[in-house]
Amino acid sequence: MKKRPLSVTIIGWIFILFCAVAFGSELVRVFRVSFTTDDTKFIVVHLSETGLVLAVRLLGVIGGMFLLRGCNWARWVLVVWMGYHVIYSATSSMREMLVHAVFLVVLVCFLFGPNASAYFRNAPPDGPSGK
Repeated sequence: MKKRPLSVTIIGWIFILFCAVAFGSELVRVFRVSFTTDDTKFIVVHLSETGLVLAVRLLGVIGGMFLLRGCNWARWVLVVWMGYHVIYSATSSMREMLVHAVFLVVLVCFLFGPNASAYFRNAPPDGPSGK
């Protein structure tokens, strides 16, 4: 088994940490809104919108975890995840979209570069542990 490239390790941990913090902060926001209003319709709409946000953030955590395990599909999940953010941020501001686009380019360069590609090519289908 080949050693995991440092870039893959850093990217995996960045996704795990940032998405976990964002997931937690979204949960705090949901509970804060739920406890400060009596409008049931608002709460239901708010929770349905928040469900998608939580799912996307959880997907980032899962992608980062499996990236560290050497799963090839995880790098594709993270690239699609960042691509979604580029498209989504285009609806809010040009600056946000450009920042996400730069992150996407960097992500693609590091996750599909020669070292990372060799690592993912040699990793067992279920990750380095083979379980």
